[in-house]
Order: sequence, then structure tokens, then C-alpha cells
Amino acid sequence: SGFVKFVDSTNGKINLDTPTGTWANGFVRGQVSGATTRVTSVDNVSFNTAVPKIPQINYGNTVSSWTARTTSTSGVIGSSYTNLDVGVENDFLVGEKKVYSKTNEAGLTAVDGSKKSLVMKGTFSTTDTNVSPVIDESRINGIVIGNVINNVDTDEHKEVGDSSVRYMTKPIELADGQDAEDLSVFLTSYKPQGTDVKVYAKIHNPEDADAFDDKDFTPLTQITSSNTYSDSVDNTDLKEFEFGFSANTNGQGFLTSANSHAHLNTSNSDVVAYRSAGGSIYHTYKTFAIKIVMTSTGTNIVPLVKDMRAIALQK
Repeated sequence: SGFVKFVDSTNGKINLDTPTGTWANGFVRGQVSGATTRVTSVDNVSFNTAVPKIPQINYGNTVSSWTARTTSTSGVIGSSYTNLDVGVENDFLVGEKKVYSKTNEAGLTAVDGSKKSLVMKGTFSTTDTNVSPVIDESRINGIVIGNVINNVDTDEHKEVGDSSVRYMTKPIELADGQDAEDLSVFLTSYKPQGTDVKVYAKIHNPEDADAFDDKDFTPLTQITSSNTYSDSVDNTDLKEFEFGFSANTNGQGFLTSANSHAHLNTSNSDVVAYRSAGGSIYHTYKTFAIKIVMTSTGTNIVPLVKDMRAIALQK
């Protein structure tokens, strides 16, 4: 039994308050409406960031502070507490965390007599015996946020590959007579070790009968030193990264087989060129689009991109 707190019909989820009994592969029936639904799984919620929302008043000479004890994705309840700031995002950088359902918490190993997978603890102090901090316990709530990212970039030269995170600009058409011969892309980015930010470009010559949408994205080369990384904790440690086309020396069959990957043609003053699906060779471009793909070895530390600048160049 239990009280329905909310129903997410889009994702097929239901949240019950103060539930009792066994739920996996069971049924729920409304006591009043008689409506029924089948429970196929009892899920936990993975997260990397927590935003505690605690209504409180700290009078003069009083102080309140908050900490949290979390649980790993493998079901190990932590033995220590981490400091929290109220009302803002608190990132947990040491591994992904998980809030277990009440049913699944029963299988955890208790710490300090509790199997709760997420515990917040408040500490209150005062130097004046006439006043103390005040909290409204009935309105305490919070938000947990999980990062969706993986460490795969297979087939990202296509419109959509296997990466979980990508951003694509709309096609950008240059003014008549301004066809470009090269491209430089600059990112202001937070990129700690264990993460990567890759940039791709799709170009199209106005004489090419192939549709722009049918072109592949060409992976650009990072010109900035490959050992440039941001601080692993301070996500305001932004770095500038420059990307550009590579020369025709990387063995991708440049201009010898039909493909849409573009490179700087060293035989033509390093002007960018590509071979169309029909076999024609084109130098320069009038239309282009940029694609950014972000990867990480874990969800706890992820890259960020603050801004992007793309410059279509004429040599």
C-alpha cells in the first residue's frame, strides 16, 4: 500500500509515498477509482549534483550548516559527510551517486544504524541563548541532477553517432564572392583530464550537386597543445582550444576515393578540398556547419563549453 505522490505518464513512472509491501512485478490498484497499473521494476536514481532547498532563518549570532551522506552506485553507503551549500548546485566529483528506492534500501548494509541512501544533516549553533536558527521542516525538498555522457565517439562523422552529447550549429552560408579556403574554430571550454571535446565541420561547395545534408562531418584537428587541461575541481578554469582542418597526410584516401571528408590540399597552397560522392573534386566552400562532441570516462567529471567562434578564412 501507499499514497501516489506523482505520476510520470510520459516515462511510465509512478512515485508512492510511505509504501509498504513488495512492488517489483506487482500491481497497484486505486482504492477509490479502482484503476490498476503493473509495476515492472523498482528503480533507483543516479545523480552527480544535488541542490538542497531548505527554508531557514539565521538570526544574528546564529549559524546553520548542512552536510550529506551519499551512497555509491554499487550500493555502499558512505561513512562520512560532505559539506553542502543550500540552494545551489553541489557537485559530487568522487564518483556517481545513487538514491535508492525504499524497497531497494532494504538490501543495503546499514551505517550508524541507518540504511537511508541519502542523508542530510544540519548543525545549528548560537552564541545567544535567546535565539537559534529556524527551519521550516515541512517545506524541505531538493533536486538531484544526473549527467548524461559516455566515452564513445564512433560514427560522429555522421549526423548522429554513438556519443551521448553533441551540439550542431545550423548551416551557415557565406556571402557571394566570399567562398572560404580554410576554417579555424575556437572554443572556450572546461576540459579536465578524463574528458574530451571534439570538433567537426561539414562544408559544401556551391558547384557540388550533392545536398549539404548528405555530407559527412570532417573531424578537425586540435591545434592547441594536447596536454592542455583544466583543473579537475575548479570548473571555472576555462581554457581556449583551437581546431582546424588537417593536411592530406593522414591516410584517409584524400581525393583518391569518393568521400565527404575535407583536408587541406598541400598541392594547392593548403586550400581545403574534398571529393564528392560523384567523384568530383572541389576546393573552397560557401556553406558550413560545426559539430561539437563531448565525452568523459565518468559522469562525475564532465567537460563544458562556454562559447564557440568559427572563422571562415581566405588565404
